[in-house]
Amino acid sequence: MGLRDQRTDIDFHFLDCHNIEKGGDCMRCEFNDGLKVSYAGPLRINKGAELNVYLSADEIPTDIHGELHEAARRESCNALRQVAMEVTDIVGRFVPERQS
Repeated sequence: MGLRDQRTDIDFHFLDCHNIEKGGDCMRCEFNDGLKVSYAGPLRINKGAELNVYLSADEIPTDIHGELHEAARRESCNALRQVAMEVTDIVGRFVPERQS
């Protein structure tokens, strides 16, 4: 279901997360400008070729964990977008997933 955030005038879609441990935070949002943010332990932020960030749960700063938890608790894609922008300000726009 598409929703429109009145403050940002951006369409977004809240997607259900599957296979998450009971009580775990999980949220995925896709915005009409191409931004995709998912949080299910690790945090993924992607916007085509211009933005690609992956942080494992251990790499996410403690204060950011709190903001992610609050965004998921409130089911707020707008809050998740704000956290994503905050993270890219801290770590940069390109932090690819490490291959094990």
